[in-house]
Amino acid sequence: MVDQFVLDQLSSEEKIEYEHYVKNIDVFWYATNKRILKYKKNWWTGISLQDLDYKYVVSIDFEEKRYYWLLILAAILGSLGFLFIQLKEDIFYWIGFLGVTILLVIIAIFYKPTYYQFYAPSIKSGDWIIMFDTETERAKEFIQTIRKHCFFDNPPSSE
Repeated sequence: MVDQFVLDQLSSEEKIEYEHYVKNIDVFWYATNKRILKYKKNWWTGISLQDLDYKYVVSIDFEEKRYYWLLILAAILGSLGFLFIQLKEDIFYWIGFLGVTILLVIIAIFYKPTYYQFYAPSIKSGDWIIMFDTETERAKEFIQTIRKHCFFDNPPSSE
């Protein structure tokens, strides 16, 4: 169900073709026949509506983020834990360092968040990112709808 506030922002010849809701961060994405809308509404931050005209979209990238830097932090904590054992400190320090080290290694190896990033000349890098639910069919269909408008209906000009 599209919020009335969003419907009020549409022009008379504009219609919503596809909707994608990202539950984790409470963001609604809409693909209209003219533009992309990003709508947030919650009790903490209020209402935010941003739009991006298809003709300005340069690319849509699918990216996977990795946290390998956590392995360095894990190595440092593991070394400190080993140092505490050598200094005959309390075994609980060592167990704590070992537990945190193992947790950091697991996160660094297995946690790989994915997201779609929209690029356009007028937007900041982190503003137009669709995170969470990126592997679902709905997200893929939403991105296909946007790509159709950006790159097939309005091919980038070679100016």
